[in-house]
Amino acid sequence: MASTQQPHQRPTSPYMLGVYYRFQITSLLSITSRLSGVFMTVITAPLAIIWLLALVWGQGPYQAVQGFLTHYPGKVLVWISLLTLCYHLLNGIRHLVWDTGSGFEMSQIRASGWLVVVSSLVLAAAVWWGAS
Repeated sequence: MASTQQPHQRPTSPYMLGVYYRFQITSLLSITSRLSGVFMTVITAPLAIIWLLALVWGQGPYQAVQGFLTHYPGKVLVWISLLTLCYHLLNGIRHLVWDTGSGFEMSQIRASGWLVVVSSLVLAAAVWWGAS
């Protein structure tokens, strides 16, 4: 005897239904915080280690690494590394403030999010030009 029951239908996410969420600063900051952490782990830390090792190994290796870092691709990597470091630092401070139980009103969350984005750009630019 065949069963006439239909299998239980599980709900699908709004994305699966073709409904997209509207842009929210909180979503962007959450994703970019994770991406900046990954970038710093995969790119920035090894780049800094290579630079330090080249410094220890002598003038030849150091000049080779320094030559790369002072040309366009190297400058782009250093700028992105600096920007991700500033962003990750400031967003981490934002999360520390949240750990105190402060800043959970939606207006405060949005304002602190935009403050992190703008401050990251300003801080990275200040460090970049200050080091030049």
